[in-house]
Amino acid sequence: MKQNLLSHATKVGETDYNLPSLSIILPFEPKMQSKSELTSSLQSVVEKVEKKIFDNFSVDMALLVIQKLKYIIKNLDFSTHKKSIAIYVSPVFEKVLYLNVEVDERIVLDKSFHIQDLIKNKKELHQYLLLQLTEKECRIYVNESGEMQKIFFSRLENFLEYADPLYHRLKIKDCDRECVNINIEKFLRRIDNSLDYIMDSYHLPLFVIGNEEVLNHFNNVTNHAILIIENIIIDYQEGDTEEIKKIMVPYIADWNGVKQRYLLNELHTAAFKHKLATGIPDVIKAVMEHRCRILLLEENYQYPELNTRNEAAVYKANKLYSRFSYLKDTVDEIIEKILEEDGDVEFVSKDIMEQYDHIALIIHSKKNIIYENNYPGD
Repeated sequence: MKQNLLSHATKVGETDYNLPSLSIILPFEPKMQSKSELTSSLQSVVEKVEKKIFDNFSVDMALLVIQKLKYIIKNLDFSTHKKSIAIYVSPVFEKVLYLNVEVDERIVLDKSFHIQDLIKNKKELHQYLLLQLTEKECRIYVNESGEMQKIFFSRLENFLEYADPLYHRLKIKDCDRECVNINIEKFLRRIDNSLDYIMDSYHLPLFVIGNEEVLNHFNNVTNHAILIIENIIIDYQEGDTEEIKKIMVPYIADWNGVKQRYLLNELHTAAFKHKLATGIPDVIKAVMEHRCRILLLEENYQYPELNTRNEAAVYKANKLYSRFSYLKDTVDEIIEKILEEDGDVEFVSKDIMEQYDHIALIIHSKKNIIYENNYPGD
């Protein structure tokens, strides 16, 4: 049954019916696992649920929920390209979400649904971008699932040959130092321009590595200074990915700190570019326009009961609502809608989110596809 984004503004389900509400979050990638493996995993989940539910609720209610769960599992979409599922079952409601986030298995049996549990159960993947600079070369890597993959490579010499057809008549070694610095600056500006497309495609923390001189050059020309998590000063010339991974270890050890700084940078950048919706009414409006990219949320924030004036504001933002939604909080419904549209949700510290009215949505921009960009001869 399709749920509307916004239920009635006051809390739904104030009467406690003492009915079991089952939430199941688990990996589900039919494109990566065989159907028999997934079926076995799902059967194991059913057995775990049976042990829990009969100990906490009446036999009639427990049997009803188990039957509904088995029916849902039997009819799951094994052709999906998503990475996980969230299943919500009660004697009154059932819902399946196919999600593009990696999660660990979790089973929650309660008297109400808590979709924020899904966000808290996402796998913490240390994914980041690394820009490696020397005076002659540039490499950009993306670290995903522990593997460093090169996505961009360019040489200064090839760039200058491409930019100036007469360059072959005047090699870098024949230039004075001022000429060399001008050429390096042109090269670094080109790299910085390429970062526009890369950062739009890979929404990940950015680190920059190089010797002190080249980093100073780059920081003088870059338009992405606010997005750089750390400038790592090291005189390192080679492109050995295993060695680079070792260098990065201390800089990503406090991953939560890295992520919080990255999200703060994203907030500031989105606000500057007017791609940020803040507060419940504006966030709902952006979600209903399918402009979701990433929702930043103060942990444990719930939309309070609304007075008449606030209720009118939210009603105006979204006239379609149901007072019988299976979710009991407006924030939960926003999260569900964003996840359904392959958006992301992250919790951010209270200190940061207070100035954004506790909730902020970074609006989606057109996603570019990045290939390894080389000039002729790279």
